[in-house]
Amino acid sequence: MLGIGFFIKNQAVTRNKQKPLPESRYPLPKSPLPIMKQHLFLSCFFVFFCISISFGQYYYPSQEVFGKNSMQSKRLNWRTLKSNNFEFNFYKGGEVAAKKGLIIAEEEFNRITNILGYTPYNDMKVYIYNNQKDLFQSNLRLNSVGDSKGGTVNLSRSRVQIPLSKDDAVFKKDLVRYISRLCVYDMLYGNTLKDALQSNIIGDLPEWFSNGVASYVAEPWDSKKAEKLLPLLNSERINKINAIKGSDAVLIGESIWNYIAIRYGTDNIANILNLTRITKYEYSSIANSLGINYGRFLREWREYYLTGKISSEPTKSSKENTSISQNSTKNIGLDRPKLELREGEIDTDNYIFNSESLSAFGKSDRQVDTFKVSEKPSITIAKINKQNEEKESKAKAKSVLPYINTFIVAETKNEIVMDPFRKIGVNGTIKMNDVLENHHLDMGLLLTPNFKNTDIYAEYTNIEKKVDFGVRIDRRSLDIGEIDGSNMYVFLPLGINLPSNSGPYIFDKRAVSNKISFNFILPISRFLRVSTSPFFMNTKEIGVGSINLLKEDLKSNFVGNKFEAVLDNTSPFYGKLFTGTKMKFRLENYFNAAFRKSENFSKIKFDARHYQSLGKAILAMQFNYGHSVGNAPKPVVMGGVENWINRKIDNKPNKIEVFPNDIRNLLLTDFTAPLRGFTSFKIIGNRYLSYNSELRIPLASLLNSNTNMSSLKSVSIVPFFDLGTAWMGARGPFKRQNSLNTQEIGGQGSAFRATVTDFKNPFFYSYGMGGRMMVFGYQLKLDYAWGVEDKTRQQPILHISLGSDF
Repeated sequence: MLGIGFFIKNQAVTRNKQKPLPESRYPLPKSPLPIMKQHLFLSCFFVFFCISISFGQYYYPSQEVFGKNSMQSKRLNWRTLKSNNFEFNFYKGGEVAAKKGLIIAEEEFNRITNILGYTPYNDMKVYIYNNQKDLFQSNLRLNSVGDSKGGTVNLSRSRVQIPLSKDDAVFKKDLVRYISRLCVYDMLYGNTLKDALQSNIIGDLPEWFSNGVASYVAEPWDSKKAEKLLPLLNSERINKINAIKGSDAVLIGESIWNYIAIRYGTDNIANILNLTRITKYEYSSIANSLGINYGRFLREWREYYLTGKISSEPTKSSKENTSISQNSTKNIGLDRPKLELREGEIDTDNYIFNSESLSAFGKSDRQVDTFKVSEKPSITIAKINKQNEEKESKAKAKSVLPYINTFIVAETKNEIVMDPFRKIGVNGTIKMNDVLENHHLDMGLLLTPNFKNTDIYAEYTNIEKKVDFGVRIDRRSLDIGEIDGSNMYVFLPLGINLPSNSGPYIFDKRAVSNKISFNFILPISRFLRVSTSPFFMNTKEIGVGSINLLKEDLKSNFVGNKFEAVLDNTSPFYGKLFTGTKMKFRLENYFNAAFRKSENFSKIKFDARHYQSLGKAILAMQFNYGHSVGNAPKPVVMGGVENWINRKIDNKPNKIEVFPNDIRNLLLTDFTAPLRGFTSFKIIGNRYLSYNSELRIPLASLLNSNTNMSSLKSVSIVPFFDLGTAWMGARGPFKRQNSLNTQEIGGQGSAFRATVTDFKNPFFYSYGMGGRMMVFGYQLKLDYAWGVEDKTRQQPILHISLGSDF
């Protein structure tokens, strides 16, 4: 706050030194921002800063939206069944399965919550699809975690989607596994915005921990799982269990939780999970709950499944030392000590409450198999009958109800924005949708300190039919009140160079664009879609100060269309990394509505990215090509990185004091990045070509990830290589003469005219080393790069930025 106050005070002093444009006689206003507005902005700035810190992207390739699609073939009329803890939704043909599933869910709910020691606050929503084909047309699936069995789980919304199976036992097994996973997620991360934010700040838990306990709770350990585990225990991968993913991680997790139940008692499962809910560090929760060093715990777990013996070394959590005799491989972890019971008691940890069990209770042996090594409290027959009555009451569903598809707030976000032209600002967005996610409403607002540079957008999209459609409204404004050495780079895309040591001058102009577009989207497959978006756009330049009173505002209206084809078959790999390919082709045509052909232009862009796994690392590659053509082509800027906090600008100063008459093209300027090792605004053209590659290596894969180094979970090492260029006109870098190595001298009335070609290398490239780390839920990027221009290596540059992907 002191720094901000000093900035304002310094600006007030500087204004006394400012001067108008050379041809102007109008004085500069005393203060463009009244004191009250200054205080109001600082208050808003402080509130937004406390909520969230990030840097937005508005011009760069990272804005590109890819994503998968749903294929709608028929309309599903949903109905609802509700109980105490669940809401089962179904359509025609699924009512019987929904009623069965509801009873199963309620029967398993008490057992699951007893093991976890936690009861979710919100009802869980289960959507039953009659077949896999119907599930693939669901929009809920797009933001959910897929499963090899065909179902999906939306952890943030407590929703399960499951296709019917011909085998009732398989249906029950899958349903219980999904419910267990939702309970575990709700316990570890919470279902409120505050808890979700906190979980993002601290980092994700390893897959074996969260998914493993969900699978363990859902189904018991058996000899088949023990046989599958042995090859993993004998491999080198077991030394880095936090890096193991997929089914292997789930199997390892199940074995660990099974070992905890055998060695330390089932109650300690709840203790560990509750402590992890607070600390978010699995190693410290296990060590503190069990009273054993985490490394020793893993050694003893592995030894148990390899030898069949439990360590006799005492821990504070084990009340007595227990040893299990040598077992065959298939029986490891299955032999249990017997629990002595008194008259009228049963063991409740491994007992199914039903009429058959109760009738057989008096005839059965009082020594009952258990997962425990120590005696646990038990209950009487009267208590059993009471629990059965309560359970039957909970499982009894109400009558079938009409489905209520309510509208909800899906996401809100406030960010600090670093804009290439307007510098710092505050951006707020809100996303809303119905529960089925067929209707989406997105809105956003960008504000800067003077409240004059704003971006506003609102978009509605309907994706419930075969052809999706939507409408979007955008308004953007760029206000330039004064020109001095700190902002003269803004005019570089217009082909105007200004001296960096001149000014400040009065300018007082604002460029504004308003655009409305109608979107029609046709999904061709789950991974491919095409779209067309006819639009109307208005651009104008407004003189807002007294210096511009006698100047007429510039206005243009455009009609046009945007065509896109998008491919995305990427899938999660590790943490924030993913594998696969995604591509986008875009063609935009702008036609002046008043038939002024001199203002017509088009834009073409191709963006292709591929992510290839190399062991535990990901080789990420990106290729970009784009150009703007027509009678009024628009500029593209290359150099540096996007969201560059410590940005450096190549201002290219000269002695010509020429100021632009039209700044509307600044709103239509594109930026392409990264080209590390160079300053911002290094190359400007209307066509560009770039290639980037990064080897993203999680630090945990280089270290023993079982060590207590949770602060390094999100850290990656990234060696990289960048190559790119931009040029004007049709003569590109592959031509002998182009805009990068050739210039015209003389002409236009001069007696001398010559074409000079220096044949320098038109491509700029860079290389270096970077690092990535999650900070406050956003990715902090550090890149140290050497740029090479025409075979000359430049001084290295440190880039500090925030963002994702490239």
